[in-house]
Amino acid sequence: MDHGLNWTGADLADLFTSGWNPWVICCAVGYLSLCMMLRNRRTNSMQGRLRLRYGAQGALAGMTLEEAYAIKSWLAEQEFPRTLSMVNPFALFKSYGIPSISGLFARAGQNAHTKAQTKSTKKKLDSSVVLANMMGRPGSQEAVQGIARVNYIHSFYRPSGKISDDDLLYTLSLFTLEIVRWVDSYEWRRLTDIERCAIAVFHKALGDELAIPYDHLPSQRDAWRDGLHWLSELDVWARAYEEEHMKPSEAAARMGNTTMDRWLQQVQTPFKTMGRKMVSVAMGPRLREAMGVIDPPPVYEVAFNALVRIRKVFLRHLRLRWPGTSLHINTTSDAKLSSDGTMTENMPHNTDQMNAPEKGCGQI
Repeated sequence: MDHGLNWTGADLADLFTSGWNPWVICCAVGYLSLCMMLRNRRTNSMQGRLRLRYGAQGALAGMTLEEAYAIKSWLAEQEFPRTLSMVNPFALFKSYGIPSISGLFARAGQNAHTKAQTKSTKKKLDSSVVLANMMGRPGSQEAVQGIARVNYIHSFYRPSGKISDDDLLYTLSLFTLEIVRWVDSYEWRRLTDIERCAIAVFHKALGDELAIPYDHLPSQRDAWRDGLHWLSELDVWARAYEEEHMKPSEAAARMGNTTMDRWLQQVQTPFKTMGRKMVSVAMGPRLREAMGVIDPPPVYEVAFNALVRIRKVFLRHLRLRWPGTSLHINTTSDAKLSSDGTMTENMPHNTDQMNAPEKGCGQI
């Protein structure tokens, strides 16, 4: 065979059928098998522990707050780190579609239109730190300080009605439900009922700490069976609230443009328009209308969906997923997440409704 540049069709056929080709096939099959084995080993191990702990009918009602945090942390740190790192910024961004919320942020100067850019940057960093702390381990010093900081800020606006309880509940719903939506839409697998329950238990407790009332949810008086019950009622209410209140406004457009500019500030100028159109696909039609964003050409939606599908295939079949650190769920008693990632005896937490007598934390 001529090994020069002028190969014929026969040369290519000979190359394809040469002795090394079976090795390529074996290596490819071996790599795919290794990816499948490592992926299933870690995920199935954790899911097996969760099913053992919560598999019985009604067992989700006994999920503790610390168990919920452990599951949520495992999802964010090991299962879906890239996606879940983007959820909170997008949830806050989506809340700007409500005119009363975006108007409050605009008046408070929490955007890039402040007089001093350094001061604006400091505010953004401070807000990010407070949000991250608030979402931290329940009962930790960082979480307590983050929640106290947010409650302090709210104390200036809630008594005067500048921020309503409904707006707070809607914002909480975004930080809760967008996790479910993003994972189910953009990740290689959907969340299980146990994982959804954990997300609900954690955020329900957070709402309690922020004194957000749940009067609009039907089961507020009689309590919810478990986190899934609360999550489903929150979803129904949030959809209705969004449909009624997410309307076009100058404040929403201003906050939306400012946020997208900040997200794309590291993108080269020729690609910023493309980046904005890709973000607009993820926004959906209602949020685009509220922020005055023009619908992207159909080709961008096709490209966005194609990239999502390619990423799903890559993560499911082609990416090596090393075992990492598993969280050990205590299958016989309440538990908390210790520093080494294991679950031990539960730690009390200042959440009266979640820890009411004769109820597990998951029965909310």
